Amino acid sequence: ITLEGGTARTLISPRPFAVMPAAVAWQLTGSAPLLDKPIATMRGSSAQPEVELTLAQTLNFSIGADEFREMMCQLKSARSSRRSRRLNAARAFLTKGTRPSSCSEFTPPAPYSYSTFKNWFLAQQWQESRYRMPPAFSWFDVDGALQGKLRQHFEGRDMELPVVIAKAINRFMFMRSIMESGDDGSQGAMGMQLLMLSLVRDKLTQPEGARALDIGCGTGWLLEAFALMSDNPRSRILGFDLSGIEIAKRNLADADVASRTTRTPRPKVFEGNLLTENFGLDSDSRSRLLPNGSFDIVNVGVALKIDNPAFQKVFNLLRVGGVMTIPICDGEAVDGRCKVTFRKYVRGDDGQALLQECIHGMTFVTCE
Repeated sequence: ITLEGGTARTLISPRPFAVMPAAVAWQLTGSAPLLDKPIATMRGSSAQPEVELTLAQTLNFSIGADEFREMMCQLKSARSSRRSRRLNAARAFLTKGTRPSSCSEFTPPAPYSYSTFKNWFLAQQWQESRYRMPPAFSWFDVDGALQGKLRQHFEGRDMELPVVIAKAINRFMFMRSIMESGDDGSQGAMGMQLLMLSLVRDKLTQPEGARALDIGCGTGWLLEAFALMSDNPRSRILGFDLSGIEIAKRNLADADVASRTTRTPRPKVFEGNLLTENFGLDSDSRSRLLPNGSFDIVNVGVALKIDNPAFQKVFNLLRVGGVMTIPICDGEAVDGRCKVTFRKYVRGDDGQALLQECIHGMTFVTCE
């Protein structure tokens, strides 16, 4: 790494910044002769981190990927009440090559495998973590989800492939920003996502490939699951959300996103709005990304009322025989969530919405 003297600003997107909380700044000031002035000020949000470097001289040093992740963990942790101690650890690392250790215990082992991750996770003291929302193993427990509150809905279904796919995905990566922010509105529960995969499996695995869309894609877990399950070079997986798409893009591009590969091209993620005209896209982007009658699968990740015009707008994206999965509010929302009936529709030959399945007793974030 070479940091030239003077001041420079640049946008960066290494993996450690995927969990940078919004509107915070850090400053590292060293007391050693090499670091006698502030050398770096980091500002920005998770979507667009910015680094401003101010140096009186050129600074050269080399670190590996793990060391870089550790250093950034130290800098991000400096906002806590233990700011001074952690800054000192980061300074020591830069000036003496000392490896900080207070964050390493919360970095999962790589490369990812479900069994290795499970053993690592259960050995951690999460109450001591820096996360605003410390994780629970139920977030990642695929086998436990099959025996959970949705158990009756798994009965009679072939869950083998959904389970294999779910265990292959590094879910910790997709949950990291949620743990950091404390907002769990952008990710579905494991049981619900297993059920979702079972509902669309036949379409995803058809020999001719599939076009699949996830509306309200959050951090991107379901997009990765679609890509792995389809495993077809002719498939196309798309997702959009109101915000946070840079986090989803980074997650999906990470080399350690899953323990298995897929022939499906990488999912495409873009910013869109379910409730606005043309999904918030200009006419050219709408016709290119979301033409009516072009999708085999559309999943809606937020709850709607059945009479919301967005329902028909989304349904029109399906080709004949296409499947739409969507949570429909059973009543009024409370604190941005509502009780729902999760429904699976198929587009009939006459263009009508044919209701195939209804699953009761769930709660979803609503966009209304």
